Amino acid sequence: MTFKDTPDDYLEIEIYGEFIETYDNPGDIDDPGSTDEPGNTDNPGSGGAPETPEVEEELIVFELSSDGTYYIAKSLTSHTFTELIIPSEYNNKPVKEIANSFDQGSMYTNSFTLTIQSSVVSIGNNAFYGSSITSLTLNEGLEHIGEYAFANMLGSLSTVNIPSTVTSMGSNPFAFSDSLNNITFNNGSNYFTFSDKALYTKDMKRLIGVLRTRAGSFTIPSTVEVIGKSAISSLKYNHS
Repeated sequence: MTFKDTPDDYLEIEIYGEFIETYDNPGDIDDPGSTDEPGNTDNPGSGGAPETPEVEEELIVFELSSDGTYYIAKSLTSHTFTELIIPSEYNNKPVKEIANSFDQGSMYTNSFTLTIQSSVVSIGNNAFYGSSITSLTLNEGLEHIGEYAFANMLGSLSTVNIPSTVTSMGSNPFAFSDSLNNITFNNGSNYFTFSDKALYTKDMKRLIGVLRTRAGSFTIPSTVEVIGKSAISSLKYNHS
């Protein structure tokens, strides 16, 4: 495998004598996590519908969905907490989504434990980017993890256990996380597999991401047809 200098928007990698292109534009790859998943829209409830009210509940600001049937955890009011729980219910309605860039404001500030309860089906893009998470609990019922959702984590978290109900992921949700060494699956997974510190779709045709803690040479399996956006970003800095 060799890396080839190319324009900034994509990287060419030679595998078994053939070049595979990996793009920095999410529209350039077949990415099931960047289509119609509920956590991937920048503004839940948009598209001409009336603006939905935001409701503040101590630490978390909630926004009612456009159809009025559930709440979205929209943002935080403080960044001095040591424990964060995304509840299953607010105001007698389920909490189903965590918005894009939900915890962006606490980047590089405090360390905390995170529990996401079972009603949440989607974690948005960059939701916890740069957060210092020391313990992470994802409950069964979660279906989608957005791109870079837990990227650049600075906490001591070494293992992530992904629920078996997760069916889609955006681009490299765990990119550049300093301490993350292992990804496991509750009761296995019909959709994803983890091998040699790399996350793939179950059929090994899509490389989702390689952990930053991966050291030494890395060989991309011959089964891989798609290299996701930023899937090998760490390797780009480790190889000449």
